Amino acid sequence: MFNQTTKTTITALLIATTLASASPTPILPNNNLKPRYELGGINVDRACQSQNGVGWTAVRLGDSVNDWRCRRGEEWRSVNMSAACAVQYGWPDAYARPGRGANDWVCHLNV
Repeated sequence: MFNQTTKTTITALLIATTLASASPTPILPNNNLKPRYELGGINVDRACQSQNGVGWTAVRLGDSVNDWRCRRGEEWRSVNMSAACAVQYGWPDAYARPGRGANDWVCHLNV
């Protein structure tokens, strides 16, 4: 978890980034939840390699969000999409949220 100074810094950086560009997009809550920022999509090939090593590639077995697997030869492994978000965007607390289709995974960060 982040301390209050780190949270303040993260919030300031995200607000500055939001004002400077279209991304990340703040998704403001309609209750007492913290604001959530949309960081972007997931590079699943990169996730497979960072989680398993060289030679692993992403394979989509179907059309749902849960149909991604990592493959090397005859070996198959699952993909941790939230871990992929943390590595890809450099925020340890980043997490993945699924959409409707296989390519609809989106990384988010609460601040």
